[in-house]
Amino acid sequence: MARGYEQKWRLFSDPGGHAPRGFARTGERQLLEPVDGPDLELVRRAFELYVSGTWSDTTLADELGLTEAGLAEILVNPLYAGRAIRHKGRPDEEERPARFAATVEPALFDRVQAIRAERRTRHPGMTTLRRSYPLVRLMRCIHCESTFHGDAGNGYRRVRHARRPACGPSATYRAERYEEQIATLFQRVTLDESDLRQVLGAMRSQTMPRAEPDPSELWIARERLQRQLNGGEITIETFSRAWRGLDRPRHVAEHQPDEMRLRRAGRLLSEFGTLWRNPVVPDRLREEALREIFARFDVDGAEIIAVHPQANENAWLLGLVAAREQRLLPQRVMGLVGARGLAPP
Repeated sequence: MARGYEQKWRLFSDPGGHAPRGFARTGERQLLEPVDGPDLELVRRAFELYVSGTWSDTTLADELGLTEAGLAEILVNPLYAGRAIRHKGRPDEEERPARFAATVEPALFDRVQAIRAERRTRHPGMTTLRRSYPLVRLMRCIHCESTFHGDAGNGYRRVRHARRPACGPSATYRAERYEEQIATLFQRVTLDESDLRQVLGAMRSQTMPRAEPDPSELWIARERLQRQLNGGEITIETFSRAWRGLDRPRHVAEHQPDEMRLRRAGRLLSEFGTLWRNPVVPDRLREEALREIFARFDVDGAEIIAVHPQANENAWLLGLVAAREQRLLPQRVMGLVGARGLAPP
């Protein structure tokens, strides 16, 4: 295979690899060729819009119905300018004119590269600063199940849908808005010695009921299975087996009570609100602590509407906090979901 790729490069200046958008491998030798059509028109439009300087990767990707990574692959690929590169970034990198005419004017391609280079260096003081987004790995959109990722464009820490196009009217919000909601949640967590004794006693006396499937989660799981079947990702046998399995009651996983772990969790929860707002605490530790406590955050636009604790001591302690809030707060801003073992009186 290696010799075949080398011969294609030597004889036809073909760099190998998958055909980029707007290209196909044609003929007996399966060589890269541009193919006139909607894909190539989209590529040309991407370059023409980007060179105006008024579009960011994010906004242009939304406009064209691409992911940001997909747009970047187009904008930096020299094949569109009629240049073929083999082993890019390696010591033996080699560039040649492609065997086909440029599909994008080389001058236009070079102007786009200059704009991208300028944007990378416009704020030299920020280029080495790691922008942290401790919440995003746990966030899920309640409408489209999209995950989230951080975006430090224009010097602001923002959080946006990973799935494109986004489902809501606004796909991006300031990261601090979500993080302050978590700080507010933890500010309400107070646990004393009597609370720990109550929770430990409840953990020791628990029984393992058969948990019926949650109707909302069941609906989401069935919808996902239907999409996978329609898209050809799974067979009808796999679909039928998984569909029947969703209706079976499940045993709640048993979690043996441990007083030492419970007290450690109690200290972590009680101190977390203060530590979360402390700028001295490294972002890495913030994220590690969050992942130890929580399994998921349900997000509706700019609001975290529910938090799901991990199935450990944290869930029991947060269950006690949730029970109190149901008694004391007429309308809760955020719900605690999945905390088992303590029901409100």
